[in-house]
Amino acid sequence: TSPSMPITVPEPALPKRFFAGSFARLLAALPAEAIVVVEATGPYGLRLLGALHQAQRPVCVVNPLQARRFAQSQLRRSKTDRSDARVLTAFGEAFKPRLTEAKTVEQQQLTQRQALKKQVVALGNHAQALALALWPDPVSEAALTEQMMRLNEQIAQLEAELDARVQAAFPAYERLRSIPGLGPKTVAALLLAGPGLAAFPGWRQAVAY
Repeated sequence: TSPSMPITVPEPALPKRFFAGSFARLLAALPAEAIVVVEATGPYGLRLLGALHQAQRPVCVVNPLQARRFAQSQLRRSKTDRSDARVLTAFGEAFKPRLTEAKTVEQQQLTQRQALKKQVVALGNHAQALALALWPDPVSEAALTEQMMRLNEQIAQLEAELDARVQAAFPAYERLRSIPGLGPKTVAALLLAGPGLAAFPGWRQAVAY
């Protein structure tokens, strides 16, 4: 948003207008003082977010539920790209959401690790369903087992790299690891997720977050 001309990019329009090519047209259309407001709704938004950060343009990623509740409070019923853009623009002007910072390599690795683990769980559920079927399919079961083995190997490699990066980047790593019950995975999540432990005045606020 900007004082004179708020601009919001409705994410459903991204595949048609921007996803297939570059984001140069969008960046060129933005006024110098504009702050872009987008919803966190999927992979298309990640591409846009990366392009805006690379161009060093300020951007706010807002929770879709917050935007929807705000639209309801304004008695808005239409659901189009233009109306969504107006809602996000009004939301940004009313609440001045915090700017979304670019993710570090470590934060991206943490996200990738979580995504891979979800895939392993989904494959495991599929394999269990096959094992309980009336007519077992050994070919499919073998294929699923191989996929899970490869994913687990990738997760182990990623976790080792992430642990080394976090240990080198955060002086508090060793102190947190000295706490009983906190392993490398938990410590990495604590240091990388959210605004960081230094942003909280005490441990109660950090736990509540």
